[in-house]
Amino acid sequence: MARQFREQLEEEVQLEEARKAQSAAARPAPAPPPEPDAAVTPAPAEPAPVYPDSHSHAHPTDDSGADPGAVRAAPAPSVDERRS
Repeated sequence: MARQFREQLEEEVQLEEARKAQSAAARPAPAPPPEPDAAVTPAPAEPAPVYPDSHSHAHPTDDSGADPGAVRAAPAPSVDERRS
């Protein structure tokens, strides 16, 4: 049984190698890049844009990362606080 498995694996490897060799042979060689035209001059490179340190949609935050202008609801009273 192990011999059959090994033979099957060897056959699959050989088929895969043959398939790769066939596809490599069928692929044409890449064409050489075209030579630049002497009459065409490249445009001057534009300077890279300068971005601010924060995103335009960012909001100021406090030390905890929360929005300081946000209205926060008071915490709900605990069960012990309701009894008094």
